[in-house]
Amino acid sequence: MILFFSLLSTILIITGISCLGIFLSRKYKSIKNYSSKNQLILFLVILTIFVFFWNLKEDGDAAYAIGFTIGYVYLFTIPCSFLAIFIMNKFNFSKKEFWNSWFFSLIPVFIILVSQSIFGN
Repeated sequence: MILFFSLLSTILIITGISCLGIFLSRKYKSIKNYSSKNQLILFLVILTIFVFFWNLKEDGDAAYAIGFTIGYVYLFTIPCSFLAIFIMNKFNFSKKEFWNSWFFSLIPVFIILVSQSIFGN
């Protein structure tokens, strides 16, 4: 039961931050430019490499590190980004807003990773 509530709260937090990102990118052009497709890809590559090597250092198994990276970076962020787009656009999909939404959904993942690497598990 606790696992269900923690999973649900994680999904709601990431989706809420993605909705906030869509709202802010609609309101401010500079935020839209900073969270565009090119910046997202750069941030995604850096985050993926950072998570992979952090987990490889912790466990020492490359196959597990690849799986952990896929799960940690992509598992919740992509579906939560789609959910945020559907919520903000009244259940219509907008490809332009996907990049902004995904960028903002990666920010909590980055913050959690940095806090785990600084403060420990």
